[in-house]
Amino acid sequence: MLLIGIDEAGYGPLLGPLVISGVAMVLPAELTGIGLWQLFPNSLTDGVKQARGRIVIADSKKVYRGRGRDIRELERGTLAGISLAEETEPKELGDLLHTISLEPDPHLCHPWYCHSPLSIPCEIEPSALKLSIGMLSREMTRVGAKLVAVKCVPLVEKRYNYLVQQTRNKSEVVFSQTIRLIMDITSRSQEKTIMVNIDKQGGKDCYARNLLRAFPEADLTIKTEGPEESAYQMNFDGRSISIHFCKKGENHHLLIAWASIVSKYIRELFMRQFNAYWCAMDPSLEHTAGYWEDGQRFIKAIEPLFKKTNISADDLIRQL
Repeated sequence: MLLIGIDEAGYGPLLGPLVISGVAMVLPAELTGIGLWQLFPNSLTDGVKQARGRIVIADSKKVYRGRGRDIRELERGTLAGISLAEETEPKELGDLLHTISLEPDPHLCHPWYCHSPLSIPCEIEPSALKLSIGMLSREMTRVGAKLVAVKCVPLVEKRYNYLVQQTRNKSEVVFSQTIRLIMDITSRSQEKTIMVNIDKQGGKDCYARNLLRAFPEADLTIKTEGPEESAYQMNFDGRSISIHFCKKGENHHLLIAWASIVSKYIRELFMRQFNAYWCAMDPSLEHTAGYWEDGQRFIKAIEPLFKKTNISADDLIRQL
C-alpha cells in the first residue's frame, strides 16, 4: 500500500513563501492499521525532549517554536527523509529544491532568495544525521517499509500572488497544489491501493466537489464529512484511492507530521535567505519570521532600501 501525508507551512504570513509538502511510504497492507510511530520506536519519536538522537516527527509547531531557536530537528527529519526517499544528499538550498520541488527553481524568482548559496545542513552535524538515517533505514527494512517520495511546492511571493489573483481564494490555491502533489507522487508508484491523509484545509468540511473537479473520471464515494474528518473513496484507472482530510492531522498521522516538518524546514531556509539579503544592506535590522504584525514592522524598516534596490513593497507582500 502507498501511504501519503500532506501538510503546509506559511499559510498566514505576510512575507515569505507558502510551502506545501508530501511524504510517501510503501508499507505492507497488514501494518497500515498500526500507528506508524510504533513501528519505528528506535528511530522515530513524536517528543522533542525524548529524542536522544531519534528523528522527531511531530507537528512542526511543536518541533520548532520560532526565532531564536535552532532548526536542527526540522533539518534532521527533512534531510533523513530526502536521503532515504530520493537517494540524494543536497549540499545547498538550490540542490534541495532541484530534487524535491515541483516548482522550477522557485528561489530564482526574487533576489532575496538567490543572492548567495545556502549550505546544507545548516546546523545538524553530518555524522549525527548519518546515524539517524542508518537507524531509520534498518527499522524500515525490518518491517518491510520504504520511503518513496519527499516532494514540495514552494510558492514564493510572485507565484503565490499570481495564483491568488487567478482563483481569488487562498484555500483554493492550497487545494490545487495538494492535488499536484498527489498526482506527482502517485505517478511514480505502481501501487494499486493508495491512502492519502491531509491536514484539514481552510476549516472546510466538504471536499467532494473539489475532488470531482480534480478527478473528473473518478467514481467517488463520500464516506463521511464532519468537523473532525472528511473521508472519500475514489476508484479510477484500476486504482483505489482513499483520501482523508483530518483535523489536527499531524497529531494522528506520522506522514502528515513529516510533511509539516518538511514544509516548515524549507520555509525557514527561505526566510534565512530573506533576512540575510536585507540585513546585508542594513545590519541594524531585526530578523523577521514574516507573520502579520512583525512583517509590517519589517516592511516599514526596509522602506528606505526600496529605492536603492528598485524593489517595491508590492514585490514583497503576499496577498491575503
